[in-house]
Amino acid sequence: MLRFLFALMLPLVIAACSGVNSDKWAPDAEVARALHSSPAPSSLTVYTVVSNSSGQGGHTALLINADHQALFDPAGSWYNDLAPQRHDMHYGMTPALVNLYEDHHARPTHHVIIQRIEVPPEVARQAMRLAEARGAVPESNCTRATSQILAALPGFGAVSPTWFPVSLSRQLDAMPGVTTTRRDDDEWQPHEIALGAHLRG
Repeated sequence: MLRFLFALMLPLVIAACSGVNSDKWAPDAEVARALHSSPAPSSLTVYTVVSNSSGQGGHTALLINADHQALFDPAGSWYNDLAPQRHDMHYGMTPALVNLYEDHHARPTHHVIIQRIEVPPEVARQAMRLAEARGAVPESNCTRATSQILAALPGFGAVSPTWFPVSLSRQLDAMPGVTTTRRDDDEWQPHEIALGAHLRG
């Protein structure tokens, strides 16, 4: 029965998490120029994009604040000239770029669940290494890749790898120390102007 239900649900995940696999590989100098060190404590922030009509999850991504801040956007559809990209990693994620990323996904049809947890610096660094090692994540694997990274980290033993964005979000809800907020389409939050925004897909 579980296998049958999974077979029914998987096409929804494939349809929702359908960004083109990226073969981008920004040069070292470009990445080095863009790196952004946030003064905030080291942390992991999981984004879950949810349909307003069905409640189904559409995408999962992971913002990592370690020695610098980068976005792991597996099989994602967003990019920006100011955030050099290597496969599914986007470097130089300033507050303005984070704001643009959230706004890209918070639309009339979808809202974004934002779950942030402070972690020791070494755990954030480990998450960064694991995300960078994933390469270009195949379509429909955004939540699978993100949940596998989290499950491998110290302190995240309660997380089980899953294909489904809402399932991962609920697992994180049960963890102590997680701060959860919701962003809807009309919640644009201005930061410094970031030029060069583009949408793909």
